[in-house]
Amino acid sequence: FNAQLDDFRTIYEVDKIETEKKSLRNYLLFALGGCFLLMILLGIWVYYSRLIMNKNRVMVKTIHELQEEQTRRTDEILRKTSFEPIEDAKDKLHPKTQKNELCVAIRDLIFKEKIYLDPELTRDSLINHLATNKPLFAEAFVLCFGTVSFTEYINSLRLKDAITLLEQTDLPMETLSERAGVGTVRTFQRRVKSKYDMSPYDYRKLVAA
Repeated sequence: FNAQLDDFRTIYEVDKIETEKKSLRNYLLFALGGCFLLMILLGIWVYYSRLIMNKNRVMVKTIHELQEEQTRRTDEILRKTSFEPIEDAKDKLHPKTQKNELCVAIRDLIFKEKIYLDPELTRDSLINHLATNKPLFAEAFVLCFGTVSFTEYINSLRLKDAITLLEQTDLPMETLSERAGVGTVRTFQRRVKSKYDMSPYDYRKLVAA
């Protein structure tokens, strides 16, 4: 009986050791599988991070090109003394003369006096300031700046100034948005995100890097 009991004990110990070995082996396999999966996820994260970084760098370059193009167009507009050939320049009542003079006045207010930095500026307030009417203002604006709408054009100038401040200063977003005439930080973030598909904070980091 004692010999059989010893045999059972031996079998139990052997089975226990085998079970522990299997458990340890399974644990090691599970741990290795987890590490392998983690490495795959890490690799995917690094890959997509690089893709996003490269995309953002391309976008920064594109933004610089757009800024330069907008500056070039602004310089062209500023150099103009007349926006429309006028057959009889002496006739101050000539419709083309009135439209051309209004166009020059709008151009000077926007670019020289930088009225677009006023966040309260509206098309109607500018029309009242110039003592003109909506149809003539609309024709003069198209003559001067093309088919872009007044609001879109003013916002593009504000955004251009805001991007420049974002690159060249370390101003807080609140101060920067106010100085560029954009308004609130939320409005600034929304416009940058909508046009360039990145936040102002990300853009500043990329430029500073």
